[in-house]
Parts: sequence; C-alpha cells; structure tokens
Amino acid sequence: MFGRSVVALSIAAIASVCFGEISPVSFDEPSEPTFYTAAVFADWIPDGGAQLFLVFPKCPIGGPIDSSWTGLVAPRVVAQGGVDTVYFEDATSGLPIELLPVSSEMGLGLLRASGDGYFSVGAADNYGAMKPSVPVLFDIVPSGDVATEWRIDGPRLMNYNTPFAVHWALATDAAGRPVPSSFLGISSGVVRVKIVGESVPDSSARVASAFDRVPLREVSPMGFYGIFPFIVTDDETEVVRIIAESVAGTLTTSDTFEVSFLPDSEPANAFAFSTRLRIPQNEEAAFLGMTLKDDAPDLNNYSTRIRLSPVDISGTPSATIVPSGWQTMIGGAAGFTFMDSEIDTEWVFVVPETDSLPRLETPIRTPVQVVPPDWAISLAIEAPAVSFIGDSSKVVVAAVDLDGDIDIGFDGYFVLHVSGDDDSSATIVDSATGDSWTSAASEWMAIPMVGGRRALYLCDSNEDDIELSASDAEEIGPFDTGLLADSPEYLLSFESFASGGAVSYRFEELSDDAFAAGEPLSITVTARTGPGEIDETFDLTAAIGAGGAAITDPIDGIIAFDRGIATFEVMDDSTEEVDLIVSGPLFSDTTNIRFIRAGEGGILAYSQDYEWIPMGAERNLRMVIFGSHFIETWYNGGAAISIDDPNSNGSVDAPDSIYFTSGLGYITLSNSDAECFTIIVDGDPDVGSTSFSIESRALVTPTLPLVVEVGASVDSIVFDVTDTAFAAYPASGTLDVRIEEQFDNSTSTCDGEVIIVDGRGVMTMEDSEAESVWVYATVPDEQLFYMDAEQTGEWEYLVGGLEYVPCAVDEAAKPLDFAILRAFPNPFNPSLSVNIANPAVADIDLSVYNIRGKRVFDRKYPNRPAGNCVFRIEGDDLPSGVYF
Repeated sequence: MFGRSVVALSIAAIASVCFGEISPVSFDEPSEPTFYTAAVFADWIPDGGAQLFLVFPKCPIGGPIDSSWTGLVAPRVVAQGGVDTVYFEDATSGLPIELLPVSSEMGLGLLRASGDGYFSVGAADNYGAMKPSVPVLFDIVPSGDVATEWRIDGPRLMNYNTPFAVHWALATDAAGRPVPSSFLGISSGVVRVKIVGESVPDSSARVASAFDRVPLREVSPMGFYGIFPFIVTDDETEVVRIIAESVAGTLTTSDTFEVSFLPDSEPANAFAFSTRLRIPQNEEAAFLGMTLKDDAPDLNNYSTRIRLSPVDISGTPSATIVPSGWQTMIGGAAGFTFMDSEIDTEWVFVVPETDSLPRLETPIRTPVQVVPPDWAISLAIEAPAVSFIGDSSKVVVAAVDLDGDIDIGFDGYFVLHVSGDDDSSATIVDSATGDSWTSAASEWMAIPMVGGRRALYLCDSNEDDIELSASDAEEIGPFDTGLLADSPEYLLSFESFASGGAVSYRFEELSDDAFAAGEPLSITVTARTGPGEIDETFDLTAAIGAGGAAITDPIDGIIAFDRGIATFEVMDDSTEEVDLIVSGPLFSDTTNIRFIRAGEGGILAYSQDYEWIPMGAERNLRMVIFGSHFIETWYNGGAAISIDDPNSNGSVDAPDSIYFTSGLGYITLSNSDAECFTIIVDGDPDVGSTSFSIESRALVTPTLPLVVEVGASVDSIVFDVTDTAFAAYPASGTLDVRIEEQFDNSTSTCDGEVIIVDGRGVMTMEDSEAESVWVYATVPDEQLFYMDAEQTGEWEYLVGGLEYVPCAVDEAAKPLDFAILRAFPNPFNPSLSVNIANPAVADIDLSVYNIRGKRVFDRKYPNRPAGNCVFRIEGDDLPSGVYF
C-alpha cells in the first residue's frame, strides 16, 4: 500500500447553495470566488503522521484565485470504522484547530490521522457563501517505531515537461515503514535530496522543493512529521538517479531511486473516466479504465491489464463495479459498469490499478456522487432553430435529471459557449438584470442558475449560424469539468425576414436517444416565430421526409398544423439512424433518430480509430459498442466480420469475427492494395449490424539529388510510390509542391505539380543563388497516397534542406574524366569496395546516401594519385536497403 505512487489533484466543489444575486460573473473585472479547490501532495498518510492540506478560493472555469478573499474553512471528514482519529493542526504552531483560516490566496493546515482504512476530507465554507470542495480520499498506511534510514518514494515513470508530480523523502524504519514521530511538526534542513546520476550527458534533470519549486542539482526541502516532498523535473528522455541523505548524519542514506522520463507522447499514467460524475441511484453508468498518450487514450496499448475498484466510506458500502477482475486494454481502454444501490452524496471513489507492462504510474481516483433519480445530472438547452436578425431569441439553460425533467432544487454555475459568430456580432442579455455581454466574453463568464434553470436572450446583427452549448463552470480535476454533463450542441440560425409571424419549423426534443425498431414513434413539429415562440395562428401544411427504411403516418408525408402544432408518426423495422426533415413555406428543420432492436441493452453501434491505414501495414482496429448514453459495458459477445473488397483481389486481411469484452473489442487489419474497402459487422439481435469504410494508402517517398551547384542544370527530386516495405506500387496521381527559401529572394523555381505515373514522379527545380531552400510536397485530397509526416491540415513532408554551395575548386586541378569502375559485392553484406578511375591527382570526397537522401557515410581522401583507386566502406551499422 505504501509504495503506491502519488497524484496531486486539483479538485473543486459542487453542492447546493442559494444565490441572492443572479447577475453573471465576469473575469474581465474582479470577481469573488464561488467554490473551493483542495490539493494535497500525496493520497496517503502514515498512521499517526501528518499531511499538508491546501485550500484555494477559486473562481469558475479556471479563473484567478481571489487573493483578497479571507474566511474560515470548516473541514468535512468522512471515515471508515477502522480510522481512529482525524484532526487538523496549525501548520506553524502545531496546535489543534477546528477551522482553517484562508487568506493571501490559500489556506493550509496539517492533517493528522491514525488507524487503518480510508477517509476523505473536503473543505466547506464556515459562512455558507461558497461551495465546498470535492473531498480528497486518503489511505492510512502502517508506520514504524524508530527511524533508521531515508527512503524516496513517488512516481518511477514520468512524462517529461510534466507540470506537477511530487516525490518525497521519508524517515523510515529498517522495514521501510514511515516513522512520523522522527520529526515533530515542520522541519527544514534535515535531509538533502540530490541527483547522483543521469543517462544523458549534460542532463537537464533537476530537483526542487515542493514549496518554492526552484530547480537545482540538490535541495534541502521543508518537511512535516518525517515527510519531505520534492519535485523532479526534466525535458529529456532518460533515467535519473536520486538519493536522500541526512544533513546531520543521523540516518542512513537512501538507496538510489530511479525515475524514468518518457516523451510527452508515451503513456505514463492511468485513470478512470466516465461521462457523468453524478449518477442516479440504481442506474448503471459506464466507466473506462484508460491510459493516456498526448492527453488521449493510447490507441496502441493492447497489453496493459487494469481493474477498477470502488471505495465507499459512507454508510454501508453498496457500490459495485462489473467486471470486478482484471481487464486487458483494448486500444488504451477497458470497459466497466458502475452501479450503487444507495444514495452516496458524500462520494464514492473509483480507483484504477494496473499490473502489467507497460507499467503505468499516477492513478487518479475519480469521485462519483450517487444521487436520487430526480436530481440533475446534465445540462440542456432550449432555443429556437431560426431567429430574426436584430431580434432576441430566448435561450433557456436547465439542469435536468435522467428523464430530462428540470431539477428545481438545483443551484449552480454554468458557462454558455457560443461558436460560429466570427465577427462577435452576437450579444447575450441577462433576462433578470438586463445586463449584456458579447458572445466572445461568454467563454469567461460564470452564469448562475436558480431553481434548475436560467433564461437568457441572444441576438445577432448578421446572418450567422451559431452553435450553442453549456458546460458546468466548476472544475473537478485534471480530466473532468463539473459534475453535470455538458449539453449537446444546439444550432441557432439568424436570418432576414420581411414580416413577423411563423418563420421556421422546429422538431420538439425527444426524451430518449434511441427508440425501438418496429414500433411507431410520435413526433411533434411546431411553427416558431423569430423569438422562438409557437405561432398559434399558423394553420398551413408541411411535408415530412424520412431517410432509410423509415415510413411515416400519414403515408403521403403531408402534415397539417393546428394552432402552430402538428404531429405524425414514424416507424422503422431496421436498426439504423434516420434523418427527418420538415419543409414547406417556412424554414426547414432536421432531426436525427436512432432505431434499435429490442433487447437487454438496446442498439449497439460501432466506431473505429482509423479512417485509413498504410498499405501493407497492420493496424489494431478498436470497436466500441455504444448504447443510448455511453458504452454498453454489460455486453460480452461476438459479431461476424465480412469485407467488401471493390477489387475482389483478396488483398484485405482481417478475421471473420470479433469478440467484445465489456463493450470493447478489436481486430487486426491490413491491406496490400491501395483502395477503399468496407468492413461489415453483423452481431446478434441485441447488437444489430453496421458497416464503415477504411482507405488503404500507398507511401510516397522522395529521393534527393546527390550534388547541387549554383546555376547548374535542372536538378530533380524523384518520388516513388511503395508499400510500407518499400516495394514499388504502380499507381498514378499528382503531388503539389512548394519551395521556401532561406533569403526569400525568389531565385528558386520548381514545377508546382508532380505527375505520378506507374508509381514514379519527377520534380524539377533550379536556383541561381547560394542559399538553402526547403521543398515541401503535399498529397492532394481524395488520393490514396500518404507521406510520412504528421497531419497538419494537409499531409506535408519536409523533403529536406537543399544547400547550394558555390564551387571554389581550381579549374586547372579539376579532373577531366571521372568514373566508378566497379562497386562489389553488389548487393553488399556487410562491406563494400568501390573502384574509382581518377585521371589526375585530386581530393576525393566519398559519400553514401540512403533511399531517403540522408547521408549515412562521408569520408575525405586528400591528394589521391592518378589511376584506379579502391576504397572500402564498412556497413555494419547500416540496415538492409538501397544506397547511392
């Protein structure tokens, strides 16, 4: 238990509080904090020891800490039965305190605990003006009796440039258990932490005190009750060795502690993720145990095993996670189902564990709040589909429960996101106070709602299509924002109209995301005015169109409006998504409906991680089974796989079936032909069927000219089309090319387009100045080629810096004739002899290039005599391939 790694959480609070003032909070002006954030250095505490507990008064959505705010914080503690004592001490005097004073941006105290088990601590405002923090979960670990040595603990794997990860030096007994009584209260200058080895010369590795964070080669961190936190930093891929030693020589120096720094793109941590942090009682919620790579799931991780465990410390533990054992990662994720039969508003914590390679550190404990079914769990937006330019449209943001009903008891903050308004011509008006602000400023405003809803007005002076969404304003942690799930995006169009009255149709929101196939579904359409109200005078007809195999009633698709409202029915026997459109004299509206087969979990759809794969390469293709809300982690079963190969040449290699574990599965896929093919997935009646297309693309590889001179004849760059093994592929197409010059003097010229015929294309270029130029080649859209580069809008490949150097060789000393008589053996393995006919005494520069134009061998031979010269090249370090 004690060796588990640490994570420093930045988590904030969500709880109900009444607001007397409902005007928005703007970060453009000084704003008061609305909730607390609690932070600690480690998620454990030694039995009888202490941990530093920090509290910050925070403004919403990552806003500034209010340094002028002062107050008293009342700690809220929930503990298991085995925990004997939890209390706070003043960090400087060591006297017991019941309230933490907060001033000068933060409050702090020493948290003391003893016993065995888990406990959580949150921070509540003593005055009731601010929301409490989400509690932090602690684990009490056994402690020793007499300190004999130092020990270092913390994450052994880290991504470099990681902003915050804490290690600590500990005073421990001979068994490695912490001894908190070794140093009473806050101690300083009793331990020295220093770097004693790095794997990279001139390493950038440094250590720093966790309090001042000044990077040095060695530090003497301040500590408390035998725990001395410090930070390790680096920006290189390497292994750093660290020791802790006693300044006074009273304790044995620690063993060397190694920290391996990985690139930012390599996964070094795991966490539990859910789309909802508020879960209704007795409702299943899907969780994913995930590994990160570039802040996203590591799609190449198919080996790490992970399990999630609930820690419920309030009342009788009632939370369950299925499956309860180890699950192997599928594309960096493993599926689990969470459910709690009791209401646990004091939080349940989901803890991930891993036990196999690649080893993962810093597991993050995700807090979950189990609430009554009628409590709010997500945000919703109600607004018109079309509005007049210059008129105000009513936008209502509400906190809704699982059934979509408004939770009138919810009070909290939200942020309204407005996108698509490029010139910031949209204005938002507060319905209660009349205050207004621009759509650009809305990204930095916390808007309170009272009674579970808030009405705003939105107006625009241009014909804009604006997307609206709402999110919880209060941060929870590094990966989760707010307890309420974000609202779906809502499209509002501003148009010009000649007169008032009804201007657009609107489909009324449906209560669910998916509906049973083969059963009629009632749909309501309304005729709306510019401000979004129903026009009760509208009594015309409109036409309904349905996609896929859906049929409508009335069957002719003509619906009649009565007092601005019309209804019809739609039914589909297939499991598919269907687009519905209503059109007529008003602006049309569309909606999307998903039909599912009857069964335990309803419709299950599939998704893939790749839109294309390199020709000849294998890719693990992850498939996820989605239900009406999230991944159907209850599902374990198979589905048949078939391939629609347009060339029917059998080039696609894929299994004929896939098995899903907790809603996740994968297949290994490859194709040896550049083409677009379709994967068809057919499951059992509870699963349904789906299909998706994937492209296989050939690789375009450039070969650079070997010798380039100013003013020389036209030089050429050859582009070859191959598979991933560099076998030629006879394809045809085009490439776009451009040149960037070192001096921007417009002396470089090249063909703007390269035509590829039978797998090869040639680009010609020349330059009249001595300079370096860079040539870029781009694959146009809709071609089954790719280049070995990252996608940045287009596929670009930096062909290279071609350096034009003036020739300074004496004309009289130039050889008049020059030839390579023989290169043997060919192919070489592992050495090569080159026989050169040299007509006169000359300096010879012998270079070898690989197929990408990179120089892999270079040696100068001055004053070589005339005649045949034999040179030997050793290729032990060169891989197999073609060389020039």
